[in-house]
Amino acid sequence: MPTFLPLRDVPLSALDRSWENSLGTAPGDLAERVLCDADALRRSGNADDSWRALAAYRALIGRLAAMAPADVERVEWVSREDPSRDATTRTVADLAASHGTPDGKLDGERLIAECELRDDRIDDAERRLRRLLARTRGRGDRIEMEICHALSLTFSVARREIETLVTARHAFDVASRIPSVHPVYLANTGTALVDAYWSIGDVARSLAQLERLEAVAARLSEPDATRLRRSIHDRRFDVALSEGDVAAAERHLERAEAEKARDLKTPGFDPNALFWSRPRLLLERGRYEEVADWLARQAVTGDAQLPKSIGWAQVDLTVRLKTGRTEGLAPRVEAHLAQLEDGVRNGRVGTGTRLRYARNLGRSLLIEGAHPDLAARAFRAAADAAFDRIFEIERCVRDLPELSSAPPEDLAALAEYRARFVDGHREVLLSLRDLLAETARRHALPAWARGGDGHLVSVCAWCRSVRDADGRWLPLGHFFSSTTDLPVTHGICEPCAKTAFAAL
Repeated sequence: MPTFLPLRDVPLSALDRSWENSLGTAPGDLAERVLCDADALRRSGNADDSWRALAAYRALIGRLAAMAPADVERVEWVSREDPSRDATTRTVADLAASHGTPDGKLDGERLIAECELRDDRIDDAERRLRRLLARTRGRGDRIEMEICHALSLTFSVARREIETLVTARHAFDVASRIPSVHPVYLANTGTALVDAYWSIGDVARSLAQLERLEAVAARLSEPDATRLRRSIHDRRFDVALSEGDVAAAERHLERAEAEKARDLKTPGFDPNALFWSRPRLLLERGRYEEVADWLARQAVTGDAQLPKSIGWAQVDLTVRLKTGRTEGLAPRVEAHLAQLEDGVRNGRVGTGTRLRYARNLGRSLLIEGAHPDLAARAFRAAADAAFDRIFEIERCVRDLPELSSAPPEDLAALAEYRARFVDGHREVLLSLRDLLAETARRHALPAWARGGDGHLVSVCAWCRSVRDADGRWLPLGHFFSSTTDLPVTHGICEPCAKTAFAAL
């Protein structure tokens, strides 16, 4: 039979999954003693004791399913404190949502949504959180803050930048107004706000918020402080890499890696933090063979799902194009484009990701001179994502009243983002125009660009939209030069027909 130190004497470094698993098999009398110890520790106000209590409750969660009054209190506390979002967290969430107090049920539902998000069930998480936000909007308390924060994470995963910024800002503002708020809430909501600014390309505001987070990190206990410092250096790494300062990027990555090495294996430890950072740095340094070796090792030893991921495909294709490994390239590009295009139908890939990845792929294919037709298809996928983003903006305005009360700083950030977005969109469409014009000269237009008779591009004579192979009208026509020899036929799209014919 395993022996255990008194819970108060267990080192934080020992509170890993193996410790939880061992305690979970302890006999009943020992388990009850540990639960009582955990009750006392969680009330002590000491951060280390809270981590010990959390690990003990997680290990013995199966014994709390009876949901006696003491168990309800324990489960609700865990639902507020547990950062793991794993199977044990989901069990806690289900118990709280089914048996908790009214506020405990709200916490349980929010935690279920966060577990759904962890399992990549983005749509389910969003629907649940939207319902919860409608019930808690205006409370100005921790529950509204955490629900809004969870919704901002959901939008972030889906790469819906405007919704991410609006909800992250609201969560941070609520946290800032709560008297004597625990700094971990400022850390969580502040990090989400940094990521929101970063997602819209606002480097200056990201850096300003990072400086505020450094002050928050000084107020945190371990391991929260270590995890926040790691996150800060990781984002500074992103900023440096985007600005081409490779030396600064490497310094920040080394600091982030050092913070990760110091992290304790308590609940919420993320072994996959910084996973893509080192290969991204190698790519920036032009060390493509090393990235190829890294990919090969991960394919053997890593998560079996990695080679199927969209990020993996981007890195793999970049390395193949840069190293001239073009044999069998076309099927890989087509498979990756199918991933990006599937985002239109199933919502699994955010529009921001689709736009960025498709544009980068199109540029790489053009630079390396490989498969111009596939480059055109990549730019078309980017254009599709841009059009879908317009609908997302309309939905954001309709569904998030928080946008109407956004602070002037965020309204300015959104205006600047719109200008950058328009410029990026224009670049995509101009690239697509040039590729279509070139393929038309060779009488080799891709199937999606041909009109009804298979040879002409159908352009609306009213709004200059272009019809794609699926019958959709895309507003590309005004980018075609009137002097190009691109063969077109003129018609009228359905929206213009409704307007024009209504006046007759």
